[in-house]
Amino acid sequence: MSIEEIETWLRNQENPEKAQFRKQKFNIDAKGVMGIDNAQLKAFAKSLPKDADLGRRLFGHPIYESRLLVSKFFPPKALLFEDADRWSDTFENWEITDAFSMAVFARSPIALEIIEAFHKCESEFKRRSAFATIAAYCSKRNKDADEVYLSFFPYISAVADDDRIYVKKALSWALRSIGKRNAQLHRSAIIFAEELATQGTKSALWISVDVLKELKTKNL
Repeated sequence: MSIEEIETWLRNQENPEKAQFRKQKFNIDAKGVMGIDNAQLKAFAKSLPKDADLGRRLFGHPIYESRLLVSKFFPPKALLFEDADRWSDTFENWEITDAFSMAVFARSPIALEIIEAFHKCESEFKRRSAFATIAAYCSKRNKDADEVYLSFFPYISAVADDDRIYVKKALSWALRSIGKRNAQLHRSAIIFAEELATQGTKSALWISVDVLKELKTKNL
């Protein structure tokens, strides 16, 4: 399918009322937004080939949903670091950040490289992508040793003072996901969350409370 055919399909789905609703209800806003939801995009993506080159070309399209669509069919094994780096520089909201982090970045062979690099970035959504990738990595990788997950703790600690809502929510999400892996990581995540509370920042305390509220009610 050509870029032109994909664009025609996207434009035929345009729904300004839905775009406005998603902005007000879920704070999803972006340049070139058409008002097409994820269910529609996922269904349409099934008709597209797992074509990395098509994905790279489509991501450059001005329609927001064309970029979001790429996360539905791009083959993770074909991901290059420069793809992730360039794309994440354009992320405008939590939806597209999480879509790529969960479906592409976390499944790719370079997931750990992405996490290590992006957690240092100042951009709110690029930094969020590092921790959304951690959260997804926890559920999509089954053979890694516990040490891999424990290695994420310093990344969380390093930016736990970031009070931006979409960053601190992702930090909590990542730590809770680590704590759900197994009993040992569950105990380690609880201890680490308790230590976060002593950092002395509002965001670190918020993350600690949010994580402990869930993990202390679960027995693994």
